[in-house]
Amino acid sequence: NMAVQNAVSKQETGVATSTMQFCRQIGSTVGVAVFGTLLTQHLTTELHARVPTLPGEQVVEAIDLGVAQSMAMNAGLLSQRVDGAMERRYADIEAAYRGDPGAVSRLLAEADLPADIRADLEQGGLQPAIRRQLDSLAGRIEQGLLHGESGRNALLADPGVPAGLRAELAEVPTRALQNPDAMKGVVARYREAILAQEAELVAAAQAQRLAAVRSALAEQGRDLATRIDQGTRAAFSTSIVNTFVVGLFIVLGALLLAGLIPELPLKARASASPAPAEG
Repeated sequence: NMAVQNAVSKQETGVATSTMQFCRQIGSTVGVAVFGTLLTQHLTTELHARVPTLPGEQVVEAIDLGVAQSMAMNAGLLSQRVDGAMERRYADIEAAYRGDPGAVSRLLAEADLPADIRADLEQGGLQPAIRRQLDSLAGRIEQGLLHGESGRNALLADPGVPAGLRAELAEVPTRALQNPDAMKGVVARYREAILAQEAELVAAAQAQRLAAVRSALAEQGRDLATRIDQGTRAAFSTSIVNTFVVGLFIVLGALLLAGLIPELPLKARASASPAPAEG
C-alpha cells in the first residue's frame, strides 16, 4: 500500500489505494469462482464414475454435491438413504408379484433387475407356473388311474406325486380301478381337489420368494452402503487433488507471464521544499 501511495501525488492517493483494493477483491472473487468451478466439475465426473446408483434410481447428470458431502461425513444418513431405497425396491417387487401391472412395467424396464425375478415377471408371476404344475399333476393322476392297477403302481413310485396323494391312491380299491366308469368320477374328484390347492400354493410360493428377495436386498444394501461411502470419499479426495494440480499449473503460468512483463520502477514522490526562513 505504501509503495503505491508513495508513487502518486497526494491528490491521487485515494484513487490509487481504492484501485489496488478493487483489483485485489476482483482477483480473489474470480479465483474462488474459477477454482470452485474446477472442483465442481471434477466432483461431478468422479462421483459419476465411482459412486453406484441405488436400485430403481435413474442416472442423472446433475448431482447434489451437498447431499454427497453430507453422506460422506455422516454414515447414518447414508445408511438411512440406502435402507429407504431398498424398502421402496422391495415394495415394488412385492406389488409386482401380487399382480400390479404398474410395478411389473417399472421393474421390467430396469436393466439391472435380477434374472430370476425378471423370468418370473415375464411369465406373469408364480401363479401360471404353479397352475401348469397342478394341471400336469392332475393329468398324470388321470392317466395313471385310467390304466388300472399298473397305472396306480406307477403313480405310487413317482417321486413327483406328493406323499399325501400317494397315500390316498394306495387306498383306492383294486375293484374300482377295474371299473372305467367308476374311475371317471374318481379322477374328476382328484382333479378338482388338486386344482383347488392353487391359491394356497401360490401364496406359499410368493411368501417364500419374497422372503428370499428381502434377504438378498438386505445384503445388497449393506454392500451398496460400503461402496457408496468408499466411492464418495475417493471422489472428494481425488477431485481436491486434481483441483490443486490444475491450480499449481495456473500459478506457474501466472509466474511465467509475470516474468515476461517489463519491470517499471515506481516513482518516488518528491518531498515538499522547505519554506524560506524569515529574515
